[in-house]
Amino acid sequence: MERRALLATIGVGLSGSGCLRLTGTDDESTVTGSTSRPSETPRSDPSPTSGTTSETATETETATERTSVAELACANQKPITPSDTDDWQQPHNGSRNTGYVPGETVGRTSACVAWRREDIGPVSSSMILSDGFVIAGGSGDEGLSAFKRSTGATAWATTETLPGDDLINVRDPIIVDETVFVGAQSMRTGSHVFALNLETGAERWRTTVVNETPTIGGLRYDSGMLYGTTYTDGTTNAFAVDTDAEATAWHTELGNTGTPPVAVDDGIVYVPGDRQADYGLRALDAETGELLWGAVDQEVRGAPTVGESSVYVTTPNDVGPKTLFALDKETGETRWTFETLNGTNGSAVYADGTVTFGTSDGQLYCLTTDGTTKWRYQNDGARFSQSGPVRVGDTLIAGATLDQSGLYALDATTGDLRWTLPIPAVDMTPAVSDGVIYSSYRTGERYTYNLMAVRTD
Repeated sequence: MERRALLATIGVGLSGSGCLRLTGTDDESTVTGSTSRPSETPRSDPSPTSGTTSETATETETATERTSVAELACANQKPITPSDTDDWQQPHNGSRNTGYVPGETVGRTSACVAWRREDIGPVSSSMILSDGFVIAGGSGDEGLSAFKRSTGATAWATTETLPGDDLINVRDPIIVDETVFVGAQSMRTGSHVFALNLETGAERWRTTVVNETPTIGGLRYDSGMLYGTTYTDGTTNAFAVDTDAEATAWHTELGNTGTPPVAVDDGIVYVPGDRQADYGLRALDAETGELLWGAVDQEVRGAPTVGESSVYVTTPNDVGPKTLFALDKETGETRWTFETLNGTNGSAVYADGTVTFGTSDGQLYCLTTDGTTKWRYQNDGARFSQSGPVRVGDTLIAGATLDQSGLYALDATTGDLRWTLPIPAVDMTPAVSDGVIYSSYRTGERYTYNLMAVRTD
């Protein structure tokens, strides 16, 4: 249920720290600009409960010409040599959707585009990684594709490995061992959960979750089970598929909530809901699908984020108060809330006792787990609400849309800006390995999606 902002143009300048800075001008020129530092830096805010616009760092804008994506290419074209990774095999790096990898690092000073693949179809999934591939799916008939992390070359695509199926509505694939699992609609046989060979894309098996289901949401995996949501004729079902039995273990009708992404942790499946649902978040027993509790009287679109004792959900920009909820993950009781002027469709990052999320008015908030503001970053020309940020070591990576779209890297402990890369709209959550960021970006009013690998130093 992603709501995307129509936006096509970006611009760029330079800050004194060597970071690319963005301005809203036209498309095809070179990088020029000021060498002055931003006039303010993020500040701590001792207020524990509410998000206001006071004490907010605003980046200095400079009137400069735009850059083209080609001009962001790395000057040193040394090849990317991927190492094996167990991270980012599910969106937001796991079934809890924490978005955090403590053992990885990214460069602190600059970023450039190592390779890019143009027009890969309308992407509707977060990036996931295997040892050798970055995998992405789309809502159009391009289906699901695996691209080589080293070069961006296509390793396989379901348009070739599943001829005649013409997969559409591909959402959030995941990798388990040597298998890719994905929910998608076949134009030949209907919607299924598909199991594909990771190396070749060949089909291992498929199963129907609920009869005549046209749409299946993004999957999450935990302890041999796949969890997700389906939608048909105004009714949403949450479901579990047993990967050994290759069949549905249970499904639970939830009313009209669309196909939101779920979270799974410690025997509980957390399912968001839209404005027509009874609750913004439901908790189901992972073994039986039984409803344990419901909470939040507002719509929730982003995947829930599960911390040590709380589950965190955000509310969107266009419905009701804009709020981050911290709920007891066992009971659903509200522990605290944090209100903002604008909302988000994205998920929060949970890391080292902090919760970080972005909003549509260009703000990134970092809170402690008691709701106290640790820092806040603002750029009025950016929108950080379409995809959730991720954290790699001590660096926060956030994708942005709007006039100052691109990738932003911030110090995760202070909120200080480290660098920006002024790529057109980044509205899907990236993945990071070996200091390389794999991300999609879109251009044009018709949403042409492209894939890139960003090297950082």
